[in-house]
Amino acid sequence: RNAEFEMTGETRYLDDRPLVATELYAKYVVSEQGNATVTSMDPSAALAMPGVHKFLKASDIPGKNSATPASLAPLGWTEEELLCSGQALYAGQPLAIIVADNPQIAETAASMVKVNYTNIQKPVTDLREAIQNKSFFPNPPKPVVVGNPDQAIASSAHTITGTMQMGTQAHFHMEVQSSRCEPNDDGGMNVEATTQWI
Repeated sequence: RNAEFEMTGETRYLDDRPLVATELYAKYVVSEQGNATVTSMDPSAALAMPGVHKFLKASDIPGKNSATPASLAPLGWTEEELLCSGQALYAGQPLAIIVADNPQIAETAASMVKVNYTNIQKPVTDLREAIQNKSFFPNPPKPVVVGNPDQAIASSAHTITGTMQMGTQAHFHMEVQSSRCEPNDDGGMNVEATTQWI
C-alpha cells in the first residue's frame, strides 16, 4: 500500500513542505577537486549578496567535526568529517555551508565562494590501480568469515577460476536528502532529517 502512495505522489516528504516566513536555507559549498589540499576559501562575494546571512566552515563547528555516529567506531568505520578541514578526499565533498533566505539565493551564493587548492593529485577511481599503488582505506573493518571457505572450495565437486568485473551501482532513493532544524524552548534544536543516523 505504501508503494501506491509513493508512486502517485500522495506521500509528502520532508522536502515537500513549504518554507515558513522565518526559515533560512543552508547549502553546501562543495569541493571541485577530488584529491587536493584546500588552502583557503573566500566567501566575500557570496556574503555581499542580499539575503545571505552566514558562511560556516569546519572551524566554526562547536564540537567534533564528524558526520560518523560514535556508535559505529567500534565496528571499524573510518570517521568522516562533516566539513572538510583541509584535505579534500573527493569531488563534491562538503567544504562549508552558506545560510540564506531561500534555496535559490543559497545555491547561487555557494557557487560564488572562491576555493583555492594546492597539491592537486589524480584521483584513484579504479580498484586495480588502487591495489597497484597500495592506496587503501585506513583501519579497514575486520572481514566476516563464516565457516571454513578454503576447505569448502577444496572439497567442492566443481571449481571456477577467473576474473569477474562489474560497474558501480547507485541506489535509487525515494526521498531527497534534507533536514529541518527549529530552536526549542530548552536552548537546543528539534531536528527532522531524512537519514538513518538519527
